[in-house]
Amino acid sequence: MHHDVDYDYGVISCVNPCYFYNGVPYCQAGTYLVSQDNCHTQFLILVEDFSFPQANAGPDQTICLGEDATLGIPLPNSPIYSYYWDNGAFTPQTTVAPTNTTSYSLVVTNVFNGCTATDNVTVTVMPSIPATNLPPTSICEGECLLFAGEIICPSASGMQTTMLQSWFGCDSLVTQFIVVQPLLQIDLGVAGTIDCQNPSVDVMGNIYTQPGVYIIDNPGTCTAYTFTIAGNVEPVNLTLSPAQTICAGESVTLAATTDVSGSVLFNWSTGETGPVITVSPQTSAVYSVIATDPQNGCTGSATTQVLVNQPQTIQLGVVETLSCTQPCVTYNGETYCQPGSYSYTANCEVVAFEIAYDETLPTVQLGVVETLSCTQPCVTYNGETYCQPGSYSYTANCEVVEFEIAYDETLPTVQLGVVETLSCAQPCVTYNGETYCQPGSYSYTANCEVVEFEIAYDATLPTVQLGVVETLSCTQPCVTYNGETYCQPGSYSYTANCEVVEFEIAYDETLPTVQLGVVETLNCAQPCVTYNGETYCQPGSYSYTANCEVVEFEIAPQLGHVWLELRDMTYCQPGSYS
Repeated sequence: MHHDVDYDYGVISCVNPCYFYNGVPYCQAGTYLVSQDNCHTQFLILVEDFSFPQANAGPDQTICLGEDATLGIPLPNSPIYSYYWDNGAFTPQTTVAPTNTTSYSLVVTNVFNGCTATDNVTVTVMPSIPATNLPPTSICEGECLLFAGEIICPSASGMQTTMLQSWFGCDSLVTQFIVVQPLLQIDLGVAGTIDCQNPSVDVMGNIYTQPGVYIIDNPGTCTAYTFTIAGNVEPVNLTLSPAQTICAGESVTLAATTDVSGSVLFNWSTGETGPVITVSPQTSAVYSVIATDPQNGCTGSATTQVLVNQPQTIQLGVVETLSCTQPCVTYNGETYCQPGSYSYTANCEVVAFEIAYDETLPTVQLGVVETLSCTQPCVTYNGETYCQPGSYSYTANCEVVEFEIAYDETLPTVQLGVVETLSCAQPCVTYNGETYCQPGSYSYTANCEVVEFEIAYDATLPTVQLGVVETLSCTQPCVTYNGETYCQPGSYSYTANCEVVEFEIAYDETLPTVQLGVVETLNCAQPCVTYNGETYCQPGSYSYTANCEVVEFEIAPQLGHVWLELRDMTYCQPGSYS
């Protein structure tokens, strides 16, 4: 079975303090169960809205008889609230002019819930005393005067009235007739002109910085001087060429025009003057110009931009080739007679190309055309003199002619054999005006002959035998002889004064012997003994060397024991052996 639950809602407020549902009044906010059966439950939810507005009629006021009083406070109109004054006004404020003391009430109503608020204000009216009439006075049109403690500036003749008040209330009503005499203006015409060069004008001791019509009173009279300050401060309307785009290396003309009739002075950011300049920037640049009207000194300025597109380079490589038979070529309408790299600019593109040179020429080989020799050191061929052998060439009729100048080096040789001998006693010799300090084969050329000779060396030296000059031993392992140290015995030699000195270093191997006799005894209970760090298991005589001495000692057997020593024997059958 499905059971439904429903909710109804209602509001209680100032205008409806109770909410009627199914004829039953509900006067408190809350949730009420209003009906229920097996299939349906009905609830009523009531909320309250008793928000009260605020009413402010303003403070109590005191006025003099004949004056007005403004009641309430200024508030913007709102659709939420309505206002009602007991004088019939329907606004937050109202103006009253009672003739006697009166109380006023203000009722403010919340139009949505009917809640209201009320405030009262009292206006006390003070009676005035008899009026005071001041004698008439005259002023000039546009002047002001002090009347009853206030500055007034009447525009026409007439009676002026004001109510004076004191600490005790209203004093009196003051009246005075004021005659306003018309102002006589004397027109001085144009008294000066303000322009950009003269920003101010002095007229009758007063400085004026704006053009217009001015009036100066003449003190003590109802006359005034009127005059005009003319103005000529119109700026120069300057028009400059719009932004332009060029390629690097190109030029562009910039022109400036104005709306000024007559001569105008132009000063460009480049330092140039005149209305038109030509520029050729390498990169994008901004140019400005100031135009000055010499008639009034006023100026105008303008700025433009020149965008520079950097050219892109196109490499064409070799487009033409010069040669001996073709010394000049024509490419792209230009004649080129030198090889190299060239370029031209078109449509913001740098077209780079090369003019090559083919140096290859057909070669004619003539071989050997002349031969130099000792008796013919220079030859003449084809009008040229050659004194060096080698390969030569010359170009004629776009051919490379190659030829050789040979040299016949063959000369008769004269063998002189050994002409001098070096030795230890004669380390250098002089032969044929030259000094030689090394043995060997030498030659020289003279009279177109090769003279060969030898410088020999006699290496034999007399030998001196000194025999044994020092002896090494265990106690003297090294000796010093002739400034050298020797630690090994042997035969040695040295050369001095062109002699070979031979000598010997000997070695004395003899050592003194120390006899210690029996130092240990072996027996059945002690078959091995240790002596001087060594183990001995056989009796006998032993020795060792220490501190350049031979120490001899014995290991003895115990008397009555027989020691057998089996050595180097192989036994393959059991049995008794001896």
